[in-house]
Amino acid sequence: MRTSEEARRHIIRLLGDLIGPEIMGMLTHNKVNDVSCNPDGHVFIKIKNERTPLDITVPWEVSAQICSYVADLIGRSADDTSAIVEAPLRFLNARFVGGMPPHTERPWWHIRSHARESFSLQSYLDTGRCDQHMMNAIDMAVDLRQNVAVIGPTGSGKTGFLDALAGHPKRRHERTIGVEEIPELKLDGVADKVLMTADPRQIWHGRKDEARFRLVSEEMNRLVRAALLADPDCIIMGEVRGGEFLELLKAIYAGHGSSMFTGHADHPVDFLHRAEMMLAEAVADSRAYRNMLCSALNRIVLVRRNKELGSGNIIGVYQPIGYNDSLGTYMVSTLAGKSHLDF
Repeated sequence: MRTSEEARRHIIRLLGDLIGPEIMGMLTHNKVNDVSCNPDGHVFIKIKNERTPLDITVPWEVSAQICSYVADLIGRSADDTSAIVEAPLRFLNARFVGGMPPHTERPWWHIRSHARESFSLQSYLDTGRCDQHMMNAIDMAVDLRQNVAVIGPTGSGKTGFLDALAGHPKRRHERTIGVEEIPELKLDGVADKVLMTADPRQIWHGRKDEARFRLVSEEMNRLVRAALLADPDCIIMGEVRGGEFLELLKAIYAGHGSSMFTGHADHPVDFLHRAEMMLAEAVADSRAYRNMLCSALNRIVLVRRNKELGSGNIIGVYQPIGYNDSLGTYMVSTLAGKSHLDF
C-alpha cells in the first residue's frame, strides 16, 4: 500500500527527532556535504572533502530506528532479508544509505546532501573552475548537439555541472527529459522539462537485496523507454551505474543527439572501460558494442573537487576515438584542458 501523506509527515517528524536538531541543522547548511554515523555511533561530517569528527554519539538502537523509518518512507521494511536501505530524503534534499545486521554488527547510516541551487555555466568561468578554452569546447558540443558524459569521482560536482550544462542558453528551451534512480537533478534553467525517478517500491518492496541491481536496471530501462515516447529533444540520465546504460546507448545511437549523463571515473579512458563493464551486465558480449560506444559518445568532461574551490572543477574535455585491439584499450584525444596523457 502507498504510505499516506499524513503517515509520511509523521515519519519525517520522527526521523527529525531521532537524527537530532544539531545534525539536522548541519544537513541544511550549504557547506556540509555528508553526515555519517558509524556502527560505533561516532558521527563525522564532510566539508569540501575534509572529514571532521563530531562530539556526538548516536546509540545503535537509534540508528536502527532511523534505518527502519527511512525504509518505511519507501514502503518497505529493514530486516535480515533486506538489510541495506537506500532512499531519497526529499525533505532534506539528500540521499540516504544505511545498513543493518547481518551485513554489519550494528546499524550505520550515511546522508549525502545534494546541491541546493543550480549554477550557470558562466559561474564556472567567473569562479575559475573552468577556463575559456574548455568552455569553448563545451559550447561547440552544444552547438553540434553532441552527446556528453560528465565524469568524475564521488562528490566531484558531476550532477551540478550537468545541471548547468542543461541550462545552456541554446538548450534551455528544448524539451528535456531527466531520468534518475535517486532525484538529484533540478534543471532550473530549462523551461520544458520532465523529471522522472525510479520508484523505490519497484526496486525494494518485498525483494531481497541480491535482486536489487537487476531490478534497478529494469526500472531505469522502463523510464528511458517512456522518455523516448515523450518526444524529447534531450535525454539526461543523472548517473549510469549498470545495465540500464544499454537502453540509453541505443537511444543515443538511434539519433537522439544532445543527450547527457554522468558516470563515476577519474579518467576518460577508465570511463570507457567502465561503460563496457556496465554493458556486460545487459549483453552476453559487450565487446560488440565498442564501436557503438565510441561513435555515440561524442564528448567526455572530467570534473574534480579541490580544497580551494570545492567541487565542480573542470579538468578537461575529451573525445573518444576508438578501441585499439593491439593495445587492448580505448583511445581518446584531448580537446581542451589537461592532457589525458598527463594523469
